[in-house]
Amino acid sequence: MQPSIDLPTLIDVAMSTPIVPHYVDRLSGEVLPAAEVTARCGRAVAVQERYLRVPTIAARLRLDDARDFAAALPEGVLRRRVEKLLHGPRAPWAFERELARWPELASAWYEWERRCTTARLLGWLGRSGMPFAYPA
Repeated sequence: MQPSIDLPTLIDVAMSTPIVPHYVDRLSGEVLPAAEVTARCGRAVAVQERYLRVPTIAARLRLDDARDFAAALPEGVLRRRVEKLLHGPRAPWAFERELARWPELASAWYEWERRCTTARLLGWLGRSGMPFAYPA
């Protein structure tokens, strides 16, 4: 029987770049914080085959995703402005600040980033050899 992966929680953890690592339980599919995994199996988490450490999405990949998002915007002043911000020295900060001014853009970016993260995590799960059902 395949475990039922808690994909929404897995995506949230990967997107939030948590300070504390999280793990996926290969048997149950639960996403657990390190403290809970440590309580279950002691300090030997690294050698446990039952738990997989959830990868975080690197800042460089997120910046690439933001640049792809900007390139997909309809042609116009906003697109050029966002693309310019994403190639500047303060790219991530400036992009987030600009998103705060455009709620509909922020919402579209959130959905874009979530799709990118989902695709990366599904690839990671596939490479890990962990059986799971692809979301519908």
